[in-house]
Amino acid sequence: MADFKGTLDEGASKAYAGWESNKKKIESTIELKKIEKEIKELNGRKAEYLFSIGQYIHMLYRNNAFEVPEIVHLFQGVIEIDKAIYFYNEKSREIKGASGMLICENCNAQMSEEEKFCSSCGERVEQAQDYQSQTSCACCENILMSTYNYCPVCGVKC
Repeated sequence: MADFKGTLDEGASKAYAGWESNKKKIESTIELKKIEKEIKELNGRKAEYLFSIGQYIHMLYRNNAFEVPEIVHLFQGVIEIDKAIYFYNEKSREIKGASGMLICENCNAQMSEEEKFCSSCGERVEQAQDYQSQTSCACCENILMSTYNYCPVCGVKC
């Protein structure tokens, strides 16, 4: 009987040691996941700051208030992308307009003729205007209607 009790005690000790070991592994895993989550959140916040800094510097460049030769060539890539985005937005607007849809000038959302504000972005719906004269943006060379105050591609004041 003593052997049985000893074997039982030894088995219980091993089981307890295994349980303790697994408990420590689980606690370590939980702590590691918390740390990884914090790192991910901090990296996300850092990315937001870097994005804001980049946008600010980009607008300074577009307003001729920023000249750093080492990175100016990067702005040309952004301007080309802005032109492409504008081009595709215009194509989308043309296709939707040709099919009889009313399109928001701000976000390209479909609208009904009765709407005075876009239900997607809240922009006030402007009545179609007849544009006679055009000019070109000094920054990105996009064709601008004479009634524009700002370039729809790069945002520079006309």
